[in-house]
Amino acid sequence: MTEAADPLEAPGTEVWVRARPEDAGWVSFERVELLASKFAGLLPVPITVHRGADGSPGRIVSRQTPPWQLAGPDALEWCLRTFGMSPLAAFPIDVPVAGVRGLAFVSSNSISSKHRGGDRVFSNGMFVADDNTQLVPEWATFVKVALEAGSLTLTASRESLQETELVRDVQAEVGRQLRTGIERLAAEGGDRFKQFLDVHSTNLLAMAAADDVMLQFVARHYLWETSSGLVPFAQMPSKISYASTVGEFSANASLVSAQGGMLVNGGYTHSIAVLEAFGRVQTRVRVSLFSRTEQLDALPQPKPERQAFVEQLRAVATPVLDELGVGLDLRDFAPASVLSLHVPPPPAGFDFAEEAADDDPWAALTGGTKQADPVDRRPKLVLNVRADAVRAVVAARTLQLQQQAVRALYLLSLLQAGQRLNADEQRTLADALGELLVAAT
Repeated sequence: MTEAADPLEAPGTEVWVRARPEDAGWVSFERVELLASKFAGLLPVPITVHRGADGSPGRIVSRQTPPWQLAGPDALEWCLRTFGMSPLAAFPIDVPVAGVRGLAFVSSNSISSKHRGGDRVFSNGMFVADDNTQLVPEWATFVKVALEAGSLTLTASRESLQETELVRDVQAEVGRQLRTGIERLAAEGGDRFKQFLDVHSTNLLAMAAADDVMLQFVARHYLWETSSGLVPFAQMPSKISYASTVGEFSANASLVSAQGGMLVNGGYTHSIAVLEAFGRVQTRVRVSLFSRTEQLDALPQPKPERQAFVEQLRAVATPVLDELGVGLDLRDFAPASVLSLHVPPPPAGFDFAEEAADDDPWAALTGGTKQADPVDRRPKLVLNVRADAVRAVVAARTLQLQQQAVRALYLLSLLQAGQRLNADEQRTLADALGELLVAAT
């Protein structure tokens, strides 16, 4: 240690940094001021940036008020300035055991639920990172958080926190406080919570799929698209089924509703995972995957007084559908606006009917083998004999028109089931509708 050539006028430290020519941009006034404001903005000691050594007073970049200490409007302004978003709401974060405190800002825009961005973290006022993912649960994709890490220990590089049990405990507590904040928002009701549900529906489902407490929240507040309108799970009947695609829901909602059931649209992201989670954690509502085959089996058979018409329709439709490789089933059900249904073929594999015949214990005594009914593995067209348009098939003036009507009903059932018609099917449908329209004029 030696005496300084130019001693300071008062106790303290003076550090000189000489930049290499290629790094001169790092010591420009604008860059230094920006970095000093970012890293030292919340420090309680005065940090002054001077443009030069001309004795000008410079600008103090520290001693800024942390966002969690700002009044409501000022905190929202800080969020807009720092995170570039105008928040829908803000929740305070406070974990006294670790000295962690902060503010969570709820985004007013939809955010991808695949993974959440990081948060802005400080340690005793010094900036640490703006992409930290250690203190907020991964499911909380709808918030951006500013946090003071308190007594949590930094890594040697001071760019993140050391992974400790306390850090994991803090994350769990932050998650609990975020859930509490959402509950408060729900209790307030009004347009803000409605907007929250509208904007963050996908995120809510992602949260519910990963967190049982959020699953309960979703059960109370999230509105599911069902065959009976928008309904929260908590108000659903004791038995529901869900469609695995939006197209399947659209094609079957009115049918299920008319039979007194409830079909839920499970075609959106995370919907099926949440519905299946509901089925696991509670017993009040029985949740099952929608089955077109089971729905068909439950549809009423035609009434006896319509038997003559049924036989006429079967005689007309069966040859046409046989050419198309399609089976026929006639039912009498509501609503009459559903003309036809497409039922896909049963999956290939184990044939229970054939196995039952092989295992017939009476075969050895009778000297023969019980013959089971053959299984029709073709796709099936279900015609609703209650529908006026279906009844009109038999009334068509010529056999050609009757057959074209059957073809049109079959192809329409494919469209209703969400299938795309190939070029030949499109031409067939166009020809059939053309003939029917000409005949009607």
